[in-house]
Amino acid sequence: DWDNLFNAPTGPLFGGANLGKIINRPQNLRLFYGHLQDIMSRSFNTTYMSYWTNHYGQVAGRNFSGALSYIGQRAAHVQSQLPAQVAFVITTNGGADFTVDEPTVTIEGNGWINVREIRISGNASPLVVRWLDVDSWQVTIPLSQGANPLTFEAVDFQGTVVASDTINVTSTATTPVVEFLRISELMYHPADPSAEELAAGFVDSDEFEFIEFVNVSATETLDLAGVAMLDAVSFTFGATTLAPLGRIVLAVDSAAFAHRYGTSIPVAGQYSGRLNNAGEHVLLADSRGATILDFTYDDTGVSWHPTTDGDGYSLTIVDEQGAVASWNDGAAWRPSYEIGGSPGSVDRMAGDVDGNLRVDLVDLAILQRSLGLASGASRAQGDVNGDGAVNRADVAIVAGNFGRPYLAAPQSSASALVARNGDREIDRARGSSRILRASRRSRENSVDISLALPTEIDRSIAESIEELRVLTARRSRSLRSTRS
Repeated sequence: DWDNLFNAPTGPLFGGANLGKIINRPQNLRLFYGHLQDIMSRSFNTTYMSYWTNHYGQVAGRNFSGALSYIGQRAAHVQSQLPAQVAFVITTNGGADFTVDEPTVTIEGNGWINVREIRISGNASPLVVRWLDVDSWQVTIPLSQGANPLTFEAVDFQGTVVASDTINVTSTATTPVVEFLRISELMYHPADPSAEELAAGFVDSDEFEFIEFVNVSATETLDLAGVAMLDAVSFTFGATTLAPLGRIVLAVDSAAFAHRYGTSIPVAGQYSGRLNNAGEHVLLADSRGATILDFTYDDTGVSWHPTTDGDGYSLTIVDEQGAVASWNDGAAWRPSYEIGGSPGSVDRMAGDVDGNLRVDLVDLAILQRSLGLASGASRAQGDVNGDGAVNRADVAIVAGNFGRPYLAAPQSSASALVARNGDREIDRARGSSRILRASRRSRENSVDISLALPTEIDRSIAESIEELRVLTARRSRSLRSTRS
């Protein structure tokens, strides 16, 4: 409202030239009206200005009552030109709660010109609002799966919340990230640095922390852009995808991680903060803010695992496909099978070549079949230590874990692999070959496996098995003695 153009109290609010065309655009007009209302409510009114007209009248020895009268008349005229006042309300679905099968929702409502911004309660950032006219608004916001209580706050030109309205929107939609991305391993209190690591400058065990993520879908590639670790540590994924059944790691210090674990493991980046050695809350959310995982781990609490607190074992989820609520249950986790954990790969006991949850004669048979490969060998071929070869070092690892199950044997009729030394398992009287036998038995079926292996490849296998037979017998007698 320019005094040099509009001397009359009842003059137009703005001119009709090019500037008027800009102001008259719907969103601009609403802002213009809002600024006028804000100015009149704060300063351009006779209540506020009477002090100043009196003060400067006394200072200057002049009578400013005419100016005060003009302000009153002009303000009254401008007020009469403003849109009628409306309440700040949600109008979508009549303001009643509703359900959508979408990851986002569009909400509409009314708000007078004194509303400068609209926010969600608890978030200081304003929403991106589309004003349909001078008093009708529209916003589109992301939803989490399940109930979403949404309180919209109207904020005036002074940053004051002047009104609010609430609606509950339930989303039944899931996104691939929410459905399939899981935290599979937490190395929250790593083993102390070795002498070699200390010499390399890594002096704190916490420098070797890591978090492993897995895509549990066998078919869906996940877009991790915007997925964020919150609360315990902080990290937001950039342009990253995770292949079906793929794994990816976050490290607190990528240099320390590479020094301990090598450079072949995919690391998405470094997170800020440290995982608390005594346990803490972990929150994983997608790019919309929808919760993926929300759990608290512990070190020595009931059903949790003290060996993961500094002994070098990682905290590993047992069932990656399990209900998300199970991440809060210590019984749903276990220590990793080996010190150091298994970042970037399925956590297997060293020596379990075929992944059947035991180190048994089948693993020895597979290893024997590939024994002597000098390079290019895979774990499935018996390369247990990952050096690309199948040799006596791999035999030693298998021998060291022979007969060790992943978990305690279930007290049920579920099938279990039984590695037997019955028939000696190695028939020493069959000339140039030895017979390895294993059986899987349950109420429903019985499967016997026999593998003939050339003896000339490496007699150390036979010697290892004979030693293991004795060791297994000793363990069995010890267990029987303990139980009795």
